[in-house]
Amino acid sequence: MEKYSNQMNLNSTDFNHEKYLKEPIGMFSSGVLLETKSKIDIHPSPKIRSNYYNIYQKPLTLERPQLIEEKYSMADLIKLNNEQLVNLLVTIEWEQITDLFQFNDAAVTFYNDLGRIEELINALYTRGKLYTKDDAMGIETLVEVIRAGFYLAFYYVEFSQLNQRSFHDKCLPALKAIAANPNFTWGTKVQSTIIQEYGLLINNASCDVEVVNLVYPILKEYYDNLDKFIENSEIGAAVYALLSGVNYDLETYLLQTGSKPEDTIWYGKIDEFINVVINFALLGNVTQKNSWIINNGIYHIANLGKFHSTPNKGNRVLTNVLVIYPYLSEQYLWAVDRISFVYGGIDADGNVIEHEKIVEEGKGYYLPKTYMFDNNSIVFRTGNEITEETVKRLYWAIKEVKAQFHRIIVSDEPIENEGNSEILVNVIYNNPNEYQLNRLLYVYDTNNGGIYIEKIGTLFTYDRTSKESIYSLEDLVRHEFTHYLQGRYVVPGLWGDSDIYNNERLTWFEEGNAEFLAGATRMNNILPRRSVIEGLSSNQGDSYSALQVLHARYGMRNLYNYCFAMQSHMYNNHVDIFNKIYSLIRTNDVVGYDAYIESLGKDEIFNQGYQAYVQMLKSNQEQYPNPRVSGDYLLQHYPKLMSEVAKMIQEEFDLTSIVIKKYRSQFFNTFTLCGSYIGGVSKGEHEDWKVMNKVVDNGLKYLTEEAWSGYRTLTAYFKNYRVNSSNQFEYDVVIHGVNTEEDG
Repeated sequence: MEKYSNQMNLNSTDFNHEKYLKEPIGMFSSGVLLETKSKIDIHPSPKIRSNYYNIYQKPLTLERPQLIEEKYSMADLIKLNNEQLVNLLVTIEWEQITDLFQFNDAAVTFYNDLGRIEELINALYTRGKLYTKDDAMGIETLVEVIRAGFYLAFYYVEFSQLNQRSFHDKCLPALKAIAANPNFTWGTKVQSTIIQEYGLLINNASCDVEVVNLVYPILKEYYDNLDKFIENSEIGAAVYALLSGVNYDLETYLLQTGSKPEDTIWYGKIDEFINVVINFALLGNVTQKNSWIINNGIYHIANLGKFHSTPNKGNRVLTNVLVIYPYLSEQYLWAVDRISFVYGGIDADGNVIEHEKIVEEGKGYYLPKTYMFDNNSIVFRTGNEITEETVKRLYWAIKEVKAQFHRIIVSDEPIENEGNSEILVNVIYNNPNEYQLNRLLYVYDTNNGGIYIEKIGTLFTYDRTSKESIYSLEDLVRHEFTHYLQGRYVVPGLWGDSDIYNNERLTWFEEGNAEFLAGATRMNNILPRRSVIEGLSSNQGDSYSALQVLHARYGMRNLYNYCFAMQSHMYNNHVDIFNKIYSLIRTNDVVGYDAYIESLGKDEIFNQGYQAYVQMLKSNQEQYPNPRVSGDYLLQHYPKLMSEVAKMIQEEFDLTSIVIKKYRSQFFNTFTLCGSYIGGVSKGEHEDWKVMNKVVDNGLKYLTEEAWSGYRTLTAYFKNYRVNSSNQFEYDVVIHGVNTEEDG
């Protein structure tokens, strides 16, 4: 559930916001991903490639149980000598290292000691010979710590010593030792984990011919026993890691060296491995259970086929895929995509593949419905199973979010030169499976619950059942719509363009803000959502400090939950702080922002208040709702003259200088009414805001009691704070609702 534009982002599923990465989805419904939206993909790749896609379809791993374990930081680890370090790492889970894969001073110190890293690699080699089917001997944690260094080395120059293939090759003996162990086969969960780590280390380190060929027996056994293994999540994750790890390293080698496949050590020497990948691609008889491995085969053979001893092997397989699988099926579209991007749009028989035409037909097939609102400024493009009622509810949901958002910033003026589209397009697929086609139809990553692409003003998500996710479609649209509002009204420039985005300064703000505002209501402020509170720990020792949250980066466990709690705390208890942060961001005041955030994070009184607020939320989580729009929006409101509605609103809110705008929509028409409000004696901007917030809510509640049901569609915000010559505060109030007047 991220806002994507054109900056690299070390994010939960892609680690690069604007690379148009594509990947086939995994063995389970993608809805499972939404359950873990606050956690990164725990196996990020440190390599980025131009003109290639570096995320593949994978089977989704299951959630690990949360255990009460001792935590360690990188600062703790640098205090240990090499022997102590190894002895510790092989006895803990890698998740116990709280800031692994994160950039900080301790990580720089830790990974720039090359002797330390080589000692870890040596320990991996030794234990690779000794592990059993029931005892991993600490291999998983050793691999994760090693490859975390390679990951950081790609992104940050401070680790550049580790970003060399010659150093990556130091892992080859350890990989071979692991694969030579007779327990390197399918069987227990431990064995699946070892195999997965083998593939992950190839991905982040390197491979040679022997390392690749040692994978062949494993994949062959998987293929021969596909019916037996296909539903096993641990085995599926391991297979994914093997395929993507090898393919990734070979692709990266070509890009980094400029070599041709036929000039590499692998050419013609890994045919058996490639042939198994071909078997996956041509499996046929697609089911919900096996589609992920078929898609992986199609994706990977495009590049791996170039290393086969038979010329043009990859293109020939892809051309066969076009015959085997139905037109516009996911497999067909993957083959079209790969032929277009890897083989120049010409199949093995010399036929031109009309990629753009096929993609447009795919959009029409999977997203046949279009709905228009507010003079065509809000568009929904949906699957055929998305009902009109659902679309109407989503429209009104974003109006609730919009109203509360503008109340907070006390403005509805877009940022100057913000570049954000005035038209918002909402693309909604029927289900998680069809959502995976988004990377093929719109070229944007779908390894998430939803995504907003700022440069094209488009939100992508999908419908889901309660079994597939604890978060509803409305939750997702509310969240992603907030990203739209952030880009249009708060953060200068497109996502990633301005300095304020550097070093993930705004990760905590944007994601926490989106989760927070997803709880917006029509006339009861912004409520904490129970579904998000449930992700907070009841053990205060597992919580994050204010300083940690305000510097949170993608990869922090339960990122969304704790950042939401921070924003909710500010909104309810420190509106002055909330407004200050908004102001610093809107003005792109990087120096001021950094100083303020650092000071705030180190304020122990503020931190204690935040911790208490988190525990209050957790202790009372059952009392909080998951806000949803009311069915009142969907009523058939009887016609009422706009002049009568405006008069009632004007009198209730005591407004002057009324201006009304009318909007046409597919199902109904709407209006906005703007007028000036003069309040009492000013007690300061923040106190005046609190008073005005209550005035607006009370006005909406009063009108709700009126007989005409259309009043129950009203949302409202206020803007343009000022104090007049009589020391009275003033605001302009904006009210939106349904317009049932005959002529619209």
